Parts: sequence; C-alpha cells; structure tokens
Amino acid sequence: QDSKRLATGGKEALLRVFDLAKLLLDKNAATTEAKSPSVQIQQEAPITKLAYTSLNVILVACANGKIYQWDLTSSSTSGTGTLIHTFDTHQTSEIRDVDITTITSSGQQVMTVAAGTKVYFWDLTTKELLKEYTMPIHFREEGGAALHPSGTKFVAGGSDLWIRVFDFQTGEELECHKGHHGPIRCVRYSPDGEVYATGSEDGTIRLWKTDPVDP
Repeated sequence: QDSKRLATGGKEALLRVFDLAKLLLDKNAATTEAKSPSVQIQQEAPITKLAYTSLNVILVACANGKIYQWDLTSSSTSGTGTLIHTFDTHQTSEIRDVDITTITSSGQQVMTVAAGTKVYFWDLTTKELLKEYTMPIHFREEGGAALHPSGTKFVAGGSDLWIRVFDFQTGEELECHKGHHGPIRCVRYSPDGEVYATGSEDGTIRLWKTDPVDP
C-alpha cells in the first residue's frame, strides 16, 4: 500500500515479497542480492490472488479453496511471516477473485471471494463469514465479484456474457446487463461507488452506472 514492496505468487505456491527500492533503484547492490525477495513463504497450494489489507498484512488466495492471512511485520529479520488466520470456502475450487471493501458508513473491512459457483463475504476483523451465495454462473476459469462501498449490493460476472447485481442481505438478483461478447474476467466498483468496471475476454473494459436511470 506504500508502493515500497511487490508481492508475487503463482503455480509454484511460493509467496515472494520484493523490496522495490533495491530491485529498481539501488545501482550499487549486487545483481543477485537486489533481485532476491526479502520474504519467501511456501503455501499449501498454487497461488491465484494476492491482496494487501495493510502495510504488513497480506491475503494469499490459493487453488485449494483457502485464503491465508499473513503478518509480514517480522519479515525484515526472519525472511518469513506469521500466519494470522485461514479463511476456508470448504470446497476444492480455486479462489478466482478476492476484493477488499471498506464500508463507508461503518469503516468495516469486508473481503469478497469468488470461487466455484459461490460468492463469500467475510468480516476481516472478526473473521466471521457474513454471507455465502450460490451464483447462476461459475468462476472456475474466469470472473469475479465486488461489494459496493455502501455494503448494500454486489456485482458478479464470470462464465457467461452477463453482468449481474445482487442484494447483499438476501442474495436476490436486482439487475442483469449484457454488453460483452466474451466471458467476464474481472469486476470492480469505483472508490465512490458511482460506477463499476467490467473486463472481458473480448478485450474490452466497460463502465456501468451503479444506479441506472431509465429514460
């Protein structure tokens, strides 16, 4: 979050964190040393998503349906971190998407997770699973979900061409829009929540009004 470190992960199931100052700016550092990660933590399965929640806390989503929350505070001396918590979807589907939303009215941090055919919502402070909904699409190969900053609704897209908006409290489908010509790869709300963006396999990114007004 301070743009000083870069976290990477992939099929090798290894979380690596690099010091960008050494990697990009330190011309006097030995090449091997500068390119070596300051943190390396082996995970239980291939990594599919990474998301910082604070300067020293990172979420590592994996192909085993779990998200691991790591504290990297001691990493500068130990080269590793401390596992804080494991969020478990209790299914074997890969975690396809992870998004962090701070609710405007309360400051509550909510993690949105898309995996398999479901969307999950966890409170990052209490670790409580707030909601879990089965979607009319799947996220096995692409797609994602995002919670509106108000905490009242969420958007999801995946295996088909449609973008859907759902009520957070009930899971009821509120809107359904078509504009892409390929499966949805990613969805995100703007910080103010007035629009959301969708990216598709068709090579386009589209912007949608959160509260469309009928002509």
